Amino acid sequence: MATKPPTPSSLGHPFQKIYKLSDSIMCAVCGLIADIDLLLSYARQEVLRYRLTRSTEIPVTKLVQRLADVSQEYTRHKTLRPLAASMTFAGYTDANGFQLLSLEVASVMHWKATAYGRDHLSLRRFLESGFAEGITSKKAAELAYEAFVKVSECFKRQCKIHRNGVP
Repeated sequence: MATKPPTPSSLGHPFQKIYKLSDSIMCAVCGLIADIDLLLSYARQEVLRYRLTRSTEIPVTKLVQRLADVSQEYTRHKTLRPLAASMTFAGYTDANGFQLLSLEVASVMHWKATAYGRDHLSLRRFLESGFAEGITSKKAAELAYEAFVKVSECFKRQCKIHRNGVP
Protein backbone atom coordinates (compact mmCIF):
# COMPACT_ATOMS: atom_id res chain seq x y z
CA MET A 1 0.00 0.00 0.00
CA ALA A 2 1.24 3.46 -0.82
CA THR A 3 -0.14 6.85 0.21
CA LYS A 4 0.60 10.51 -0.04
CA PRO A 5 0.98 11.81 3.53
CA PRO A 6 -2.11 13.71 4.75
CA THR A 7 -2.02 17.48 5.01
CA PRO A 8 -1.41 18.42 8.66
CA SER A 9 -4.55 19.64 10.40
CA SER A 10 -4.62 23.14 11.86
CA LEU A 11 -6.48 21.62 14.83
CA GLY A 12 -3.57 19.35 15.63
CA HIS A 13 -5.61 16.14 15.26
CA PRO A 14 -3.13 13.48 14.11
CA PHE A 15 -4.41 11.51 11.15
CA GLN A 16 -2.89 8.67 9.20
CA LYS A 17 -4.08 6.93 6.06
CA ILE A 18 -2.86 3.36 6.60
CA TYR A 19 -3.73 1.23 9.62
CA LYS A 20 -2.62 -2.24 10.68
CA LEU A 21 -5.70 -4.08 11.96
CA SER A 22 -4.05 -7.45 12.57
CA ASP A 23 -0.93 -9.39 11.64
CA SER A 24 -2.45 -10.19 8.25
CA ILE A 25 -4.74 -7.20 7.48
CA MET A 26 -3.90 -3.59 6.58
CA CYS A 27 -6.35 -0.84 5.70
CA ALA A 28 -5.96 2.40 3.71
CA VAL A 29 -8.65 5.05 4.22
CA CYS A 30 -10.00 8.25 2.71
CA GLY A 31 -13.07 10.32 3.51
CA LEU A 32 -14.52 12.02 6.58
CA ILE A 33 -12.41 11.41 9.67
CA ALA A 34 -15.42 10.77 11.95
CA ASP A 35 -16.84 8.14 9.60
CA ILE A 36 -13.42 6.53 9.20
CA ASP A 37 -12.99 6.39 13.00
CA LEU A 38 -16.40 4.74 13.36
CA LEU A 39 -15.63 2.03 10.80
CA LEU A 40 -12.08 1.49 12.09
CA SER A 41 -13.27 1.01 15.67
CA TYR A 42 -15.85 -1.50 14.46
CA ALA A 43 -13.19 -3.27 12.37
CA ARG A 44 -10.85 -3.51 15.36
CA GLN A 45 -13.67 -4.94 17.50
CA GLU A 46 -14.47 -7.55 14.84
CA VAL A 47 -10.80 -8.56 14.52
CA LEU A 48 -10.53 -9.04 18.30
CA ARG A 49 -13.93 -10.74 18.64
CA TYR A 50 -13.09 -13.23 15.89
CA ARG A 51 -9.65 -13.94 17.37
CA LEU A 52 -11.11 -14.52 20.86
CA THR A 53 -13.93 -16.80 19.70
CA ARG A 54 -12.13 -18.75 16.98
CA SER A 55 -8.44 -18.52 18.03
CA THR A 56 -7.47 -17.53 14.50
CA GLU A 57 -7.27 -14.42 12.32
CA ILE A 58 -10.44 -13.20 10.64
CA PRO A 59 -10.37 -13.59 6.84
CA VAL A 60 -10.24 -10.19 5.16
CA THR A 61 -13.33 -10.98 3.05
CA LYS A 62 -15.40 -11.70 6.16
CA LEU A 63 -14.20 -8.50 7.87
CA VAL A 64 -15.00 -6.32 4.85
CA GLN A 65 -18.43 -7.93 4.45
CA ARG A 66 -19.26 -7.17 8.10
CA LEU A 67 -18.16 -3.56 7.63
CA ALA A 68 -20.31 -3.35 4.50
CA ASP A 69 -23.28 -4.49 6.59
CA VAL A 70 -22.62 -1.68 9.09
CA SER A 71 -22.28 0.85 6.28
CA GLN A 72 -25.50 -0.43 4.71
CA GLU A 73 -27.37 0.16 7.98
CA TYR A 74 -26.36 3.83 7.86
CA THR A 75 -27.46 4.07 4.23
CA ARG A 76 -30.81 2.38 4.81
CA HIS A 77 -32.17 4.46 7.70
CA LYS A 78 -33.65 7.81 6.75
CA THR A 79 -32.58 9.41 10.05
CA LEU A 80 -28.91 8.62 9.39
CA ARG A 81 -26.72 9.87 6.59
CA PRO A 82 -24.61 7.45 4.54
CA LEU A 83 -21.04 7.08 5.75
CA ALA A 84 -18.60 9.14 3.68
CA ALA A 85 -15.60 6.84 3.86
CA SER A 86 -13.78 4.64 1.38
CA MET A 87 -11.51 1.92 2.67
CA THR A 88 -9.16 -0.48 0.94
CA PHE A 89 -8.14 -3.65 2.76
CA ALA A 90 -5.12 -5.82 2.01
CA GLY A 91 -5.04 -9.21 3.67
CA TYR A 92 -3.39 -12.58 3.50
CA THR A 93 -4.68 -16.07 4.28
CA ASP A 94 -3.01 -19.39 3.58
CA ALA A 95 -6.12 -20.58 1.74
CA ASN A 96 -6.63 -17.55 -0.53
CA GLY A 97 -3.22 -15.86 -0.60
CA PHE A 98 -3.12 -12.06 -0.88
CA GLN A 99 -6.42 -10.25 -1.37
CA LEU A 100 -7.25 -6.59 -2.01
CA LEU A 101 -10.80 -5.42 -1.31
CA SER A 102 -12.42 -2.01 -1.22
CA LEU A 103 -15.42 -0.82 0.75
CA GLU A 104 -17.45 2.10 -0.53
CA VAL A 105 -20.95 3.07 0.62
CA ALA A 106 -22.00 -0.50 1.42
CA SER A 107 -20.44 -2.15 -1.61
CA VAL A 108 -17.45 -4.50 -1.66
CA MET A 109 -15.15 -4.90 -4.66
CA HIS A 110 -12.20 -7.25 -5.21
CA TRP A 111 -9.10 -5.81 -6.93
CA LYS A 112 -5.66 -6.85 -8.11
CA ALA A 113 -4.50 -3.20 -7.85
CA THR A 114 -6.47 0.01 -7.28
CA ALA A 115 -6.20 3.70 -6.43
CA TYR A 116 -8.38 6.31 -4.74
CA GLY A 117 -8.39 10.08 -4.48
CA ARG A 118 -7.07 12.67 -6.87
CA ASP A 119 -6.13 11.29 -10.31
CA HIS A 120 -7.46 7.84 -9.36
CA LEU A 121 -8.54 7.01 -12.92
CA SER A 122 -5.08 7.74 -14.31
CA LEU A 123 -3.48 5.85 -11.45
CA ARG A 124 -5.73 2.81 -12.01
CA ARG A 125 -4.91 2.76 -15.73
CA PHE A 126 -1.19 2.94 -14.92
CA LEU A 127 -1.48 0.15 -12.34
CA GLU A 128 -3.48 -2.05 -14.74
CA SER A 129 -0.86 -1.64 -17.46
CA GLY A 130 2.04 -2.49 -15.15
CA PHE A 131 0.45 -5.26 -13.08
CA ALA A 132 1.15 -8.92 -13.87
CA GLU A 133 0.05 -12.15 -12.19
CA GLY A 134 2.61 -13.43 -9.72
CA ILE A 135 4.21 -10.01 -9.20
CA THR A 136 6.64 -9.91 -6.26
CA SER A 137 6.06 -7.56 -3.33
CA LYS A 138 9.19 -5.60 -4.28
CA LYS A 139 7.96 -5.12 -7.87
CA ALA A 140 4.49 -4.16 -6.57
CA ALA A 141 6.05 -1.51 -4.29
CA GLU A 142 8.09 -0.18 -7.22
CA LEU A 143 4.96 -0.06 -9.39
CA ALA A 144 3.06 1.90 -6.70
CA TYR A 145 5.99 4.31 -6.37
CA GLU A 146 6.18 4.79 -10.15
CA ALA A 147 2.44 5.43 -10.27
CA PHE A 148 2.77 8.24 -7.76
CA VAL A 149 5.79 9.78 -9.44
CA LYS A 150 4.57 9.58 -13.05
CA VAL A 151 0.82 10.06 -12.76
CA SER A 152 -0.05 11.99 -9.63
CA GLU A 153 1.18 15.22 -8.13
CA CYS A 154 2.98 13.35 -5.37
CA PHE A 155 6.69 14.11 -5.37
CA LYS A 156 9.34 11.49 -4.60
CA ARG A 157 10.02 12.74 -1.09
CA GLN A 158 6.31 12.62 -0.15
CA CYS A 159 5.45 9.09 -1.27
CA LYS A 160 5.35 6.47 1.50
CA ILE A 161 5.34 2.74 0.79
CA HIS A 162 3.98 0.56 3.61
CA ARG A 163 4.87 -3.10 4.13
CA ASN A 164 3.16 -4.93 6.99
CA GLY A 165 1.88 -1.63 8.39
CA VAL A 166 5.36 -0.08 8.64
CA PRO A 167 6.47 2.80 6.34
